[in-house]
Amino acid sequence: MYYTNAARAAGIFWTAFGGVASRAQPFMRRPEALANKVYAHRLGNGPEASGDGWRYRGGGYIQLTGRTLYGTYSPSGVGLAAHPELIERPEVSARAAALYWTQRGCNGPADRGDIDGTRRMVNGPTMLHNKSFHRALDLVSRGVENSWIRLDLGQDIDFRFHCRPLLSGSPR
Repeated sequence: MYYTNAARAAGIFWTAFGGVASRAQPFMRRPEALANKVYAHRLGNGPEASGDGWRYRGGGYIQLTGRTLYGTYSPSGVGLAAHPELIERPEVSARAAALYWTQRGCNGPADRGDIDGTRRMVNGPTMLHNKSFHRALDLVSRGVENSWIRLDLGQDIDFRFHCRPLLSGSPR
């Protein structure tokens, strides 16, 4: 949330600034103030003065944002809405990401090798950036292609990721 270019911030956070750089300028180099401004009264957060924007900014592996998502995808027994700082713990972040992934139905497009569809499910349509895809392919090409990653989530969720579908376009 650390921005130095007011025009860029105004364009990204259109709802808060209407694309007007002078409205965004007071929030440059002030990440907490910016988060509180742009996430106020959104995603289950309270007003700007509540501090919810900063408290419930994108966190964890899947970048949960807003009080509502922190509550909805809180792993059993964790209480992320009451303790959002817990999302920074790797085991909590992995479990929250797996809940999000499973409940949002992300396996369908992922199993089909549909990178754009999977990203849309996680990030929304505006987050389809080719640079990220190429970065992922670069990592895969450096030796991850035949690896399985399995997370033990302590729940009835089988969360595995195999890189081969990214390369071949075919489901496992």
